[in-house]
Amino acid sequence: ILNDYSKVIHDFKDVICDYLDLMNGSSIDDHKIFFNLTQKYEKEFLDDIASLGIMKPTFLPKVSECVDDIIKYISVIIDNGFAYESNGSVYFDIDSFAKTHKYAKLMPS
Repeated sequence: ILNDYSKVIHDFKDVICDYLDLMNGSSIDDHKIFFNLTQKYEKEFLDDIASLGIMKPTFLPKVSECVDDIIKYISVIIDNGFAYESNGSVYFDIDSFAKTHKYAKLMPS
């Protein structure tokens, strides 16, 4: 069933995307949808921990509020030689990190 579903999505992706772009525009101008989505899952998380009898956190950081700090942190990792940039993305360099640190979680193939 998954293969059939995947094939349908693959076969009609261009048609569906073109139609949705025509109906809704090709870019998102109203970023409220992102806020509403994150609020939904934050509420579900808080409901879940309440049902488990876990204290509500005093601070719920959101990645969108920490982007500058994340960029600085990643820059330090790159400057230390443990990551590198390629084609607009940053990759962690396991081999460089493993030379001076224990890194047992992932094994490069």
